[in-house]
Amino acid sequence: MTKRKEIRLPKNGLSKDEILNKLKESSKSDVEWEHGKAFGYVYHIDDEHTNLLMEANDLFASTNAMNPMAFPTLKQCEGEVISMTADMLGGDDDVVGSMTSGGTESILMAVKTYRDRARKKKKVKDPEVVLPLSAHPAFDKAGHFLDVRIKHVPICEDYRADVEKMEEAITDNTILMVGSACDYPKGVIDPIKELAAIAEDHGIGFHVDSCLGGFMLPWLKKLDYPIPDFNFKVPGVTSMSADSHKYGFGYKGSSLVLFKDKDYQKYQFFAQTSWPGGIYATPTMTGTRPGGAIAATWAMMKFMGEEGYLKFAKQTMETTNKLMDGIKKIPELHIFGDPDMTVFTFGSEDVNVYRVADLMQTNGWVLDRLQKPRCLHCIVNPDQAAVVNDFLEELQNAVDKVKDKPRIKVDDGTAAMYGLMAKFPSRKFIKKQAINYLIKQYKL
Repeated sequence: MTKRKEIRLPKNGLSKDEILNKLKESSKSDVEWEHGKAFGYVYHIDDEHTNLLMEANDLFASTNAMNPMAFPTLKQCEGEVISMTADMLGGDDDVVGSMTSGGTESILMAVKTYRDRARKKKKVKDPEVVLPLSAHPAFDKAGHFLDVRIKHVPICEDYRADVEKMEEAITDNTILMVGSACDYPKGVIDPIKELAAIAEDHGIGFHVDSCLGGFMLPWLKKLDYPIPDFNFKVPGVTSMSADSHKYGFGYKGSSLVLFKDKDYQKYQFFAQTSWPGGIYATPTMTGTRPGGAIAATWAMMKFMGEEGYLKFAKQTMETTNKLMDGIKKIPELHIFGDPDMTVFTFGSEDVNVYRVADLMQTNGWVLDRLQKPRCLHCIVNPDQAAVVNDFLEELQNAVDKVKDKPRIKVDDGTAAMYGLMAKFPSRKFIKKQAINYLIKQYKL
C-alpha cells in the first residue's frame, strides 16, 4: 500500500484517459458483483438497469436537493418516490416522508423524531428505545449520536422478537418500540402486529425497520408467498424505513423514512433562523443532498413499475429457494431459522464456515461472516439465478477441503480473525479492536 507521505496532489492534472485507466485497473481487485458473486453490498439486475441509473444520475450529478426552490424537478421526483413507496407499503394519503442517504440515516431520523416528540409532548428527559437483539446496529448508532438509551431484548428460538419480553422492557421513558421486516441476520420478520398493538396500548411509537425488505416483501405478498402483515396497514405502526437502493434497485445511496402523518414528521426537521447566512432548514441529517441519487431512484421506480418488481421478486425468491435447497443437501451445512424472503444464513457444527468463506473468496465469491452463532450470510440478487449451480458446486468443494484439512491456510487469514473475535469473551476488547481496524483501514 502506498504510504500517506507519498500521496500529493499532482502538480499537473492527469488526463481523462489516465484517470479512467487507473480506476479500471484498481477496480480489478474489487468484488466481481457484475457476475453475481457478491451476496450483499450491491443490488444488481442487469446492464440495462445499471445504465439507466447512471444516465439519470449524470443528468443531475451537479445538483443539490437542499434547496427545493432552486431545483423543483428534484422536489417533484422526491415527492413521487415518497408517494409511490408509501402506497407500496400500505400507507394512506396522510403518510409523509423524506429521502435519505441510506438506511442508517433513515433510522437516525426516526429516533430523532420520536426523541423530540417525546420531549415536547411527554416531557421525557431520559428517552429509551426498546428493540430486539436482532435489530440493526444503526439504532445503536442513533442512540450513541442522539443520547438515547437503546434497550436490547433477547429474541426467541426462531430468531424473531420475543413479544412478552419486549413489553416487559417498556418503562415511562420508552419513546419507541422497533420491529424488523425483515431482520438482517436471519431474514425473518418480527411479529409486527403483536408488537405494534403493544406499542399502541402503551401510547408509544412503533417503527418498522424495513430497510432490507421494504421493496421486496410487498411483491412477494402479491405473489402469494406467506408474508405476514408488516406495514402501515397494521394498527399501531407509526413509521417505517425502506432502502430504495437495496431491492428498490435505486441509486446508492437512497432510502426513505416514512411517518403515518405530519404530526410525527414535523419533529424530524431542523431549522436555524438566527444565522447571518440566512435561514438554514433541513429535513434530514445532511445539508447538501445529491440530486443524482434522487433522480436516478425516481427513474428506476418508474421504469420498473409493478410488473417489473413482481417479475424480479419472483425470480429472486425462486433463486433463493434453489440456493437454500442446494445448501441443505450438503450434509455439513444447515440453514438458520425459516427465512421469510430473499435473505438467509447458513452454518455448520462440522466445519469452520469462516474458512469455507475464505476459500470461496479466493474464487471471487463474497459472503458476509456473521456471529452468535457463526454463520455465512446471503442476500440474493436477481442476476444470481444464472450462477446457482456454480456457487453450490464451489461451496461443496470448499466444505470438502475444510473438512479434510480443518486448519487449511488461506492467504488473507480472515477465518482466523473472525474465529478469534467470535470466541473472545470481552466485547469491550473486540470493540476496541474493531475501532483500531477502522483507523488502520482509513490510514493510507
